[in-house]
Amino acid sequence: NLKPDVASNLFSSQKTCFGGSGMLGGTAEKVGDKYIINGLWHYATGAPYLTHFTLNAKIIEDGKEILDENGEPKFLSFILNQSQVKLISTWKSMGMVATSSHSFEVENEIVHQDYSFIYNEFYSDDLVEKIPFRIFADLTLLVNYLGMAEHFIEKSLEIIHYQKQTDFEHFVTKSTSKTIEFAKTIENLLANNSPISEEIETKIHSFGIKTVEKITQFIIEIYPQLGIKGSKINEEINQIFRDYFTATQHRNFRQNIQLK
Repeated sequence: NLKPDVASNLFSSQKTCFGGSGMLGGTAEKVGDKYIINGLWHYATGAPYLTHFTLNAKIIEDGKEILDENGEPKFLSFILNQSQVKLISTWKSMGMVATSSHSFEVENEIVHQDYSFIYNEFYSDDLVEKIPFRIFADLTLLVNYLGMAEHFIEKSLEIIHYQKQTDFEHFVTKSTSKTIEFAKTIENLLANNSPISEEIETKIHSFGIKTVEKITQFIIEIYPQLGIKGSKINEEINQIFRDYFTATQHRNFRQNIQLK
């Protein structure tokens, strides 16, 4: 997404590490060829280790919020140096603790327009960049959830054995094969310069929603059978349980239920 000279400069160090937030959490006031960034963003994975932070901000010009052709707030993505960001230790979730997905705040930091970008515009021609973002996100999250499911089965079998675990194992194996099949389909379409239809995008997303729902049902059925060992926070099975039910709070596969 970055202009080649900017990318070359940023990645001239082997220690460069990008991360940030996908939420729209602040404003970028345009002043000439620069922007003044202000706001608060949540869930920046690996926040303490990042050398650069990415964020999305609404564009302000002459004190007014700029709208796009659909009447929605226009936004750009920006890259800020670690020194321009204040970390806020907010990751208090029951699981995924090692991700250190803290919040960060930016106050009146100036960023040149060359360090802004649009998430679906590219300056290089690699095939991987042509994967629609929704498919990329769906498959990336799905393999993580399937991996946690495999790990849960493995550790639960060290405590108990009963039919539900076998059913779960078969389901995960089948779902993993289907996920790989989807990935290969996308790879082949890209290699042949064929368009990726909205139909296959919807198909993958629907598959992801149903798969996560089923994994959740299996874990909820098995977990109460694990006894007190399953509830001890120093047990690996308990960490997997907490990690799974934290990771699946990601809104990607959640149903559209109004939260209070």
